Amino acid sequence: MILSPDTPAHPQPNEEVILPAGEFAAGDMDLNPELDDDTENESQPQSQEIGTSSGVLDSTSNGIREISSRKDAMFTLWTQPFDEALEQLRLLKMTQHQDQLSLSQQSKLVTFIDDRLLQAQRDFIKNQALSEETYSLKQLLADIAAVVDLVWRLVDVNAPLFGQEEYLIRIMGDLEDWVLYYDLPVLDADRPETIELHAALFRFFQAIDTRVSFLIDGYTAELKTYKLSGTELVRLMPIVSRVRSEMVNLLEKSCVGLLQKSVFENSSNTYMNILEIEVGRLLEGVIERL
Repeated sequence: MILSPDTPAHPQPNEEVILPAGEFAAGDMDLNPELDDDTENESQPQSQEIGTSSGVLDSTSNGIREISSRKDAMFTLWTQPFDEALEQLRLLKMTQHQDQLSLSQQSKLVTFIDDRLLQAQRDFIKNQALSEETYSLKQLLADIAAVVDLVWRLVDVNAPLFGQEEYLIRIMGDLEDWVLYYDLPVLDADRPETIELHAALFRFFQAIDTRVSFLIDGYTAELKTYKLSGTELVRLMPIVSRVRSEMVNLLEKSCVGLLQKSVFENSSNTYMNILEIEVGRLLEGVIERL
């Protein structure tokens, strides 16, 4: 039986957090040296055109795949249908081999994840206090997606959970304050950065949605099923409801701007269709399971 490591005490608000320089060096915490090679060699599905059933779910380290051209943005959806995304995620996770972590390794990873989340919180608060933006929504998504990616890699379907589900619930709760603080720009074909930001946002939420849904369904290891508890589901329900509702309100500005332009531009109608489909997919997996 693997005992959960104690979460280290958080630094005080006025205490500086010093994070490791550069990329995280796994060292003796390497889950599987061949895992990165497998991920890099994994074939990517084709982009999903409106009206088709195929799609894209990015599996890069930061969970965000930027749209490469304006044409791609105008004629493809940004996420996969949920069932396809979850099945792809499930198949990959169930076929991956990971060496079981020791309690010491778990404790070090918990400390590292806590520090990353705390640093993101500090950057966000600092940004709020300044007149100029120093921590953009794109930067926030990249930082939090990297944490989500690490937490997910620590889920071993041959071993018990040791707090990974708690981190995903915590991140979803923080998203209500983090993401919804920012204003989304109106989608504009002449400003590809606005398309990239919307695409990154929806892909980020689908990454959260599929991973939490996987843990709601659970998996069996050592003759025991590991999944979110009834208490965790109760905590998750209002969080998901609020986040989805606020996200819909946030996206209304994009819709209003597109409605004003749709009379004159066919691309605006395309974006309206994309937004309608993507909003319908927002956290749909978790909502169906609660």
